[in-house]
Amino acid sequence: MHCGVPPFAIFYVRFVCILLLTEATVFGQPRPNPLTNAADVISLPPERAALSLHASVKGVVTAADPVLKGRFFVQDATGGVFVDNFNGRRPEPGELLEVDGITHPGAYAPIITAPQLRQLGKAPLPLAHRINIERLVSGAEDSQRIEISGLVRDARVDSGRLAVDLVSGGYRFRAYVPMTNDMDPQRIIAAEVRVRGTAAESHNRSLRQFISPEIYVPYAADFVVEKPEQRDPFQEPLIPLKSIAQYHRDNPIIQRVHVRGVVTLQRLGEGLFLRDNTGGLRVQSRQLAAFHQGDVIEAVGFLGFEGYLPVLEDAEFRETAQPSVAVRPVPTTIGQIIGGLHHADFVSLSGKLMDRTMRALPLNPSEAERTRVRLVMQNSNTLFTAESDQEAGYGNLRTIPIGSVVLVSGVCVTEINSDGGVGSFRILLGSPDAVRVLKKPSWLTPERLLAGLAATVVILVLVASWSVMVSKKNSALKVLVREKEEAQVELQRAHDELEGRVRER
Repeated sequence: MHCGVPPFAIFYVRFVCILLLTEATVFGQPRPNPLTNAADVISLPPERAALSLHASVKGVVTAADPVLKGRFFVQDATGGVFVDNFNGRRPEPGELLEVDGITHPGAYAPIITAPQLRQLGKAPLPLAHRINIERLVSGAEDSQRIEISGLVRDARVDSGRLAVDLVSGGYRFRAYVPMTNDMDPQRIIAAEVRVRGTAAESHNRSLRQFISPEIYVPYAADFVVEKPEQRDPFQEPLIPLKSIAQYHRDNPIIQRVHVRGVVTLQRLGEGLFLRDNTGGLRVQSRQLAAFHQGDVIEAVGFLGFEGYLPVLEDAEFRETAQPSVAVRPVPTTIGQIIGGLHHADFVSLSGKLMDRTMRALPLNPSEAERTRVRLVMQNSNTLFTAESDQEAGYGNLRTIPIGSVVLVSGVCVTEINSDGGVGSFRILLGSPDAVRVLKKPSWLTPERLLAGLAATVVILVLVASWSVMVSKKNSALKVLVREKEEAQVELQRAHDELEGRVRER
């Protein structure tokens, strides 16, 4: 979504704008001629747009989404441009306006900011020119009124309007459509539609880089359903999970496929993993219906690929009448996983615990506090990780001694290299009893060896210090004894001399 001058600076910018737009001269120099074409404004290099050049454009409002908070798009005969009218009056599509403001580099393309608006009446919207998806994802059509077709992959109500995710030519983009009373987001899933609106984008503000395209549709009539989904996908034949990406003569790449399986792991709001008697499959969905491990459910979604592996995207779930079943992991080996046999399957694998990390996860208002515990493990010469994202019951993961041999049970997620080989994998843990300690490390651990060595060094230092101290005291005592002996010898000599003199007398 477009974004212009930060709110805290808008009043200052408007003040500067008023000074620049007065008829008086500034420092004795005449005011330069304004930019009068939208194309001239949006074509400015960022350095020129940052000079706050005077812009005066007459054009038709092509989009003014309520979420933009007064900001809007205007288009004249030369093209379109975004107007940063933050917290100002929100014009309606079809209004003919004179926009008098100054240029700004914007967060992606140059824009007009600090505008003064003068309503000139009403006018029909400019003709939307037909473009292909490559042109849209290039970002070159920013702020222009365009028309494009696509397949609806997801639709939901967002801030009072309909947010529709579409796919065309392998690229994904989003359209924001005004809601009407007869609109049902679920009824347009998998429909082929034609969209007329103003091209925009989500962007990296600090780097001024394009991320993904968006389209602001001014009227509900500009969202045309050309071919709705022909049949209820839940009535289509079931496809085994393993064969979802295998060859079929009539592969329905633009239609939803129907699968059934046992839930092995769910991450609410992201999706879940299913398993049947042929293998496992990752199913991505924003649906918030919660299931338990062992529940048998059906899902419909679009076949996609993530990291060269099949995945069911934009899926919808439905419970079945079948009772829950016990889910038992498939014992596996490093060789089988590296061979690509158990992606998305529920497996068990042993390894030596080498390290452990813990990180608090960001919270949504409705979520309980969660911590991600990641165990770094080694089997043979291969390192892998076992991860848990649950909020309770995993206290034992924090107390397993490093060096223990443990058995982990969870969903295996592999990552494929461009050459088709497995580059790495991880095990997603789904229950508190998913980790079992097979063998604790011996008492003589490296840490304890280091602690013992440190204690021995300290003792040796103390003994050496005590020995030096005793040696010094012994040396001093020997000196005192020697001096005392010498004094006694002198005293004896003096005594003998005295006795000799007495005898002489």
